Amino acid sequence: MKFTTFYFSGTGNTKWAAEEFNKIVIEKLHISELISIDSLENNDFSFFIDIWWKYSAYYADIY
Repeated sequence: MKFTTFYFSGTGNTKWAAEEFNKIVIEKLHISELISIDSLENNDFSFFIDIWWKYSAYYADIY
């Protein structure tokens, strides 16, 4: 499967998260690429991951 992860990172945190996700996908023997939305040039993808930052003082309780 081919994964293309589009991301925007103002401070570098989202870029780091996208890179970590990319490593996991590659370890699972899939094809993966990262594209910053600042430089969209490729539209040939079969799976779309959208990673955005969220600032919050409160966290959901997930069990």
